[in-house]
Amino acid sequence: VDDFFSLCETHVQAGRNILGDLRNLVLAYCRSRRAQKDRFLQLYEMLEVVLSEVRFFEIKLDEYAPSIPD
Repeated sequence: VDDFFSLCETHVQAGRNILGDLRNLVLAYCRSRRAQKDRFLQLYEMLEVVLSEVRFFEIKLDEYAPSIPD
């Protein structure tokens, strides 16, 4: 279990970087409709990545440290 959690640090940092990018996307000014659409698509793709990683960790945590032991 300790080895698994030590490997999580890389994923957590990548997730933080993605969330920072998302924040920057939202705060940046858009001049055109096309740029807004592009940002929306980038935002959606990044959110998909973050959510899939969260789901992965939920599954692994349940496997290694179930809330209700067998």
